[in-house]
Amino acid sequence: MNIGYHYYTIKTLAVRAGFGEEEAQIIAFYSQMIDDFVLSNVLLLNSCPPDFFLKNNLAKKVGEQEWLFWPCPTGIDMIKSVSHNYERHTLVPFHFIPITTLPDIERKQSNSNGEMQSVGSFDRLAYRCQKADLSYDMLIVELLYQAVEAAKKEKSHKNLMRLGMILHTFADTYAHCNFSGFHGYENEAKVKNAWKHDGSPGISEAEIFFFKELPSIGHGNVGTVPDICTYRIAYAMKSSPKSGLDYIVERDNAQFFSECSRDIFHLLCTITGKKVLDDREWNELREKLIKAQTVKKDEKKYLTPSWSQTFPDISYEYSKNIYFMLDMIVEEMEGLLLDSSRERVAQEVLKDAFSCEGNQHRNGCQVRLNNVTQEFFDYNELAYERVKAVTGEYRSQIFI
Repeated sequence: MNIGYHYYTIKTLAVRAGFGEEEAQIIAFYSQMIDDFVLSNVLLLNSCPPDFFLKNNLAKKVGEQEWLFWPCPTGIDMIKSVSHNYERHTLVPFHFIPITTLPDIERKQSNSNGEMQSVGSFDRLAYRCQKADLSYDMLIVELLYQAVEAAKKEKSHKNLMRLGMILHTFADTYAHCNFSGFHGYENEAKVKNAWKHDGSPGISEAEIFFFKELPSIGHGNVGTVPDICTYRIAYAMKSSPKSGLDYIVERDNAQFFSECSRDIFHLLCTITGKKVLDDREWNELREKLIKAQTVKKDEKKYLTPSWSQTFPDISYEYSKNIYFMLDMIVEEMEGLLLDSSRERVAQEVLKDAFSCEGNQHRNGCQVRLNNVTQEFFDYNELAYERVKAVTGEYRSQIFI
């Protein structure tokens, strides 16, 4: 799902479930921030990070008043997605969470000596993300209920942040079900149909061909069609390493994502104590949600007017830096400024902490972060705890 769901839908559901405007804004902001926090450059801080990071080798002192800090990226960077470490520590925990932890999956796939089986024997389908079911024993459900219980005890900024972050991943189990965050045959797929709400094609034949030729990571082979809330879609996938694209998935995203929304709404009501809607009331809200999501493009300039018109009592405003207020200084750039275009990059992109392009151009630079907020540390701590819960480690040992 895109910002139309992760921010606009989540904020609407939170307000209707009884959260105050600022509380709903925090939940929705951090739900969308999972997609936008791509910052992965090692940072130089002039203030001491909390003990959590020092104790877990996620930060270290390098000068009298300087510390190196490793942020925990949660957003999707297409170039970095070819890295197995990035797939394991970002794509899987935040966007393609499996039914159980990676150590559990891989333990079941090992032989009697504890060694991993050969590639031909390993069932990569176990890595696939599955739609969350609140009545089942699933990793995403366990993590979601932990966040809900924390918010029930105290609606602090950090607890609402945790709730928003896990709601993103919960919603992604609907959009990304059948795909894994790794590069493998389980993600080989091709779009068969993608229709907009008005019956027109949502994707061209040229786009279908282009996506099919991309590396089979996540839902890359079918582009964005699983994420568009109002599309009716069909795609074909592999059911085994040697099969053709014989597994056909067909769904109406509007209906599919409405199921997700109702589960989220009910969970939010358990936190506020508000009575849940009956079927008639929910169907009225559901139709308004679908109407607001039906826009020309899933972009803020189209979404904000649509949602504001449909829900005039709710304020919608998303800005990536609203809570973090990152003051980033990129140093040692002389060797990078090769021409006027690179100078433009330096001025416009390098200092944007949430730009994938800037993140890539900052490689090899010294990146200093001044005046770091508590929210920045809290976000990274919660993100690392998610990675640990899914992978069994905070970071790959080769980077420690």
